[in-house]
Amino acid sequence: KNIREESTGSNPAELTTTQDKIIFAADNGKKGNELWRSKGNRKSTSLIKDINPGGNSSNPAGLTDFNKKLYFAADDGRKGVELWRSNGSHLGTTRLADINRGPSSSSPSDITPLNNILLFGANDGRHGRELWRLDPSSQKASLVKDINSKTGSAPRHLSAFERNIYFSAEGDIYGRELWVSDGTRAGTRLAVDLNPGGFSSDPQDLEVFQNFLYFTAET
Repeated sequence: KNIREESTGSNPAELTTTQDKIIFAADNGKKGNELWRSKGNRKSTSLIKDINPGGNSSNPAGLTDFNKKLYFAADDGRKGVELWRSNGSHLGTTRLADINRGPSSSSPSDITPLNNILLFGANDGRHGRELWRLDPSSQKASLVKDINSKTGSAPRHLSAFERNIYFSAEGDIYGRELWVSDGTRAGTRLAVDLNPGGFSSDPQDLEVFQNFLYFTAET
């Protein structure tokens, strides 16, 4: 479908499969960058919801399929960039949590399924950017662990491996190193200090292949 008829284009992005459709972000030139759906033909390609009403953009990002629903970050223009969920319908697209209360943004990122929960990075405005979890059954978001009590650990590159999440984070006394979590506070710990002391190995590009977790790092 030619979503935006003018020459600038709708710039579809974040294409993610859920159930029998593709959901993505696009800008039709009237509603801003919003959430769309398609079954691969013109007729089925349509706007799901104008999350940030009018010409403003909600900029859906980090689209992640989990249990036949889509989880993502978006800005409704009132609560900042927060965690949302969609089943592909207008009524089924709702904000799940206002982690950084009020108009400020928690900016959820690296949304990653683990067993029956979702793990992601977010900033609640008090702890800095840390590891959070969402239990979709209760729709409750909670801080997993305050890894870096000074500035926030800024977790990123989350990757599920052997019933845990491995990720890059910066601890209180370590540089940026490889961490592991089972989604609980007690089960969140430093996996290995590859560049000992306060130096950083800066793990990136985590990828599971043939029962091993591969990543880049500096030692």
